[in-house]
Amino acid sequence: MPNIVTPYGINKDQHKKLIDQYSCGKCGGNKLRPISFVQGANTSAFCYECMECHKNDFFVYTKKPLSTPDGIINITNSVGELDKQIQDEPSGATCSKCGNGKLHSIDTSKCHRMALDIVECDSCQFLVPIISIVRDTLIAYSYNLQLAKKVEKNFPEIALVFCISAIETYFRQLFKYRSDLHEYLIKKRKINFQNLQETKEIISKEFNINIVKLIEKDWGFLSESSKKRNFIIHHASYNDSGEKIKISNDDITKLISIVDKLVFEMELELFNRGVVI
Repeated sequence: MPNIVTPYGINKDQHKKLIDQYSCGKCGGNKLRPISFVQGANTSAFCYECMECHKNDFFVYTKKPLSTPDGIINITNSVGELDKQIQDEPSGATCSKCGNGKLHSIDTSKCHRMALDIVECDSCQFLVPIISIVRDTLIAYSYNLQLAKKVEKNFPEIALVFCISAIETYFRQLFKYRSDLHEYLIKKRKINFQNLQETKEIISKEFNINIVKLIEKDWGFLSESSKKRNFIIHHASYNDSGEKIKISNDDITKLISIVDKLVFEMELELFNRGVVI
């Protein structure tokens, strides 16, 4: 967890420059997907995902240096649990480092995907960030892509299904986090994110973003892959003409790249517009 000490934390505009200079600590990749940004009075935190190895990590910005390079990461099951997580932080608990001082929160911030709480000991000034993040944010999309990569050589049809599921999952969660009403519509299955055309229209209305333009000429390939997914699931891999669908390993490699590009460009667009998810 990189920690950067600044006089007043760091804002989104400063981070745009920083993320271009940072590479993934696991694979060395430099294509980082912004996931969430929170900012308090003197601290802020940024969660990102490497689009090559799908490792999640965090930048934490504090006015004073952290006492440990490792933060405390809590995974919650819903947005509602974020508030409860902050309330349950160990304020007033005895510091495990010095055994004398009491822990208390010095700065707290929250958005729909993540919460940040900076806890400090009033005696030894032990300082540690506690980050809580919704499980779906870290796992759902990435897990589908990882599964696709595992089976693409031997089972390209299954890999294709995982790729399309990754897109469906991403946009469903993105829409759901916008409001309680949106979450209700998702739970009642009033909106079908399995339909790529419907997804395009929903995202355009909600975020005023044309997802076709984000991947330009690759949209046709993605749309065709979505149709193949339906034939695989509902027609035993045969199309309407009774022909067996053919999917190559190269098709899956290309599809994974397109899916990653679409999500990466969507997140950057939201981040650059100042949309806090």
